[in-house]
Amino acid sequence: MGLRNLLEAALGLLLLTTALPARGTVADNVCAGDPCVIAGTHAITHLSTLDFGTRDVVLDGTLDVGTGQMTILAGSYTQNGDVRAQGGASGFGGGVTIQTTGDLTINSTAGDSFRMNGLDGGSLELTSTLGSVTVDGAVDLGGGFIGFGGQFDVSAAGSASVADADLGATEGGFFALIAGGPVTLGNVDVSGGVPDGGAGEVLVTSAGDIDVVGTVDGRGGLNGFGALVTLDAAGVVRVPGTIDVLTPGGDGGEIELIANTCSVTGSLTADGGAAGGQILITTTALAELLGTITSDGTNGNADGGEITVATTGALLLGGTLSTTSGSQGFSSLVDLSACTVDSQAGLSVEALGVGGAISVAAGALMTLQGSFDADTQVSLTYGLILFPPDISGATFPGVPIQTHNPLIQCLPADCGNGTVEPGEQCDDSGESAFCNADCSFASCGDLTVNFAAGETCDEGGETATCDSDCSGVVCSDGVVNEAAGEGCDDGDLVPGDGCDGSCLVEGGYGCVGEPSVCTILGAGCPLVPSPVCSESAKNITLFLDKQFAADAHPTTGSKAKLVFKWVKGSAQGGAAVQQSDFGTPGQTAPGGDVRLCFYENDVVQFSLTAPQDGPWAEIKGKGWKYIDKKGELDSNEGVEVVVLKANDVGKASIVILAKGVDVPVPALPRVEGGFPKNGSLDRSYDVQVHIDDQLACHGMSYGVGTMPDVHADKARGDGSPVGVWKIKRTGP
Repeated sequence: MGLRNLLEAALGLLLLTTALPARGTVADNVCAGDPCVIAGTHAITHLSTLDFGTRDVVLDGTLDVGTGQMTILAGSYTQNGDVRAQGGASGFGGGVTIQTTGDLTINSTAGDSFRMNGLDGGSLELTSTLGSVTVDGAVDLGGGFIGFGGQFDVSAAGSASVADADLGATEGGFFALIAGGPVTLGNVDVSGGVPDGGAGEVLVTSAGDIDVVGTVDGRGGLNGFGALVTLDAAGVVRVPGTIDVLTPGGDGGEIELIANTCSVTGSLTADGGAAGGQILITTTALAELLGTITSDGTNGNADGGEITVATTGALLLGGTLSTTSGSQGFSSLVDLSACTVDSQAGLSVEALGVGGAISVAAGALMTLQGSFDADTQVSLTYGLILFPPDISGATFPGVPIQTHNPLIQCLPADCGNGTVEPGEQCDDSGESAFCNADCSFASCGDLTVNFAAGETCDEGGETATCDSDCSGVVCSDGVVNEAAGEGCDDGDLVPGDGCDGSCLVEGGYGCVGEPSVCTILGAGCPLVPSPVCSESAKNITLFLDKQFAADAHPTTGSKAKLVFKWVKGSAQGGAAVQQSDFGTPGQTAPGGDVRLCFYENDVVQFSLTAPQDGPWAEIKGKGWKYIDKKGELDSNEGVEVVVLKANDVGKASIVILAKGVDVPVPALPRVEGGFPKNGSLDRSYDVQVHIDDQLACHGMSYGVGTMPDVHADKARGDGSPVGVWKIKRTGP
């Protein structure tokens, strides 16, 4: 009994009853019957799976897994009590997975429904494969003063709602929700702490509507960076509440809203003390912006941010839109485009600061009221020559520049009579090389095959039978058609140059461009993974590859993304991580680049580099940080953030964030339907961080047959892909 108690204490299990559970707690240990009602307090053994089969489960009591991990499988699940997996001030929150076929409901309690906080927050995954997920109780996955927020994943075939989730810490956590029905968000906190902590990420995808009724808090620490918040709905995105990714002394975060219709009556804030962030709103039917939308630079030398709104339908403006800079900073752009544009009398649009500009474009009618104030100019672009903008109710700092551009017309008209009328782009009394039969300008990708314009197919983009240039698929035509299985096309059928005679990439090569230019992969990385590489007990590698990004978000293009988190470093018998293990990036010689290398089956797939001469800064004797928020340096391949923190055994951390068209993430092989949850791998993966002037390596290896928590090609509720590929491992 004494040895057992020592082992329990080493795992950090907080037993709330005097009785010790049997190893491997099972469903029958906590309740029986159907429905199965769990009363009282139960200490759950680490790595237990409570499999209730198809039974309905009601938790009225408490389940305590300490710092361990627990899985619950049931027909339906209703929680009136609480689940605890706490790490305390010096420990790490545990992991809980609940999966049901029916509805999964977490009711409000006096305290937190899930208490999984600690030095680093825990991980919580709630999945209903056929029903809905409702979280009315509070979820605490917050981290400590120097820790990371936790990870909260929700997946529902039907509707989903989350009332209160705390994932805030010095480095904010990660919140992801995918639903086949409507989504309601209350308060979600992924904020970063002082002094220089970065906020986390919020990714919500719905086949229905998304409503933000509370506050999405993605604020960064004093000198950190704001969160990345993406809401993607097939229906309507409504924000009567608040989305706040402000950073007092650093760069504001990013907010992206994608929907058929978007209505903002609350507030979107991406202000920054060093620079304002980015706000992007894309809709197909209506954008109704009546609240407060700001991306200001708030300190004296801070630059203003960017606000971009693009809709193929109507744009209704009211309230405030501002990208104003500090007194000595440069302002950026407010860019608004739609079919029709209307604004209310109380509207205020500002782009003040050196270089600030406002651009408004309407394919049909534009009626403006309110104030439009920019440092350089306000430009108004209209598509109908007979209907220039009505600006009689608006005020401007100077005379606005008005430009006619017939390419942006959008209204239907009486087509085919040979006369260009309001709403028509052209009318040649039928198809011509420049005009489609529907009186729109001939354009490859418009879903209209125009033989007079030389098109042989037009399927709205690349398909297995049609190239993106609206010609049939032919290997060696210099056009890469991934839908047809082509990985490259260098214009010939000669193998041995990286692209073989079947338009497949040859081993050890990476190919880009059209025609493809092929080079050896993983520049600067060892040809094979380092056999000696300090591992961590908690790590996540998540990326969105370019092709899947383009398919999922055709309006924003092929912007790849990669997030790498290596937490609790050297926790598996390794040594403490010293600052010297990270070299001296940003300093004088010897110095060295910091490079992330990704291997599959011992073959390097790609690398990312934060250059030695980049914007590095020391973290108070603990490590180094690299902040290039827009990833604009030519040599860094889209790397925006690198954080290297030395610490004792099990406490070191590395975070790398890269995003943009320069990120060299390829379309890696995917298992049909995605990797099975907790399934064994049929291939090996290695993710390693190498530093040029150091022999030390930091990373994680996943061998064939191992069973980390792996997901690939996650999907929306309607089955369409979002292109997220994730591999992670948690626990001792």
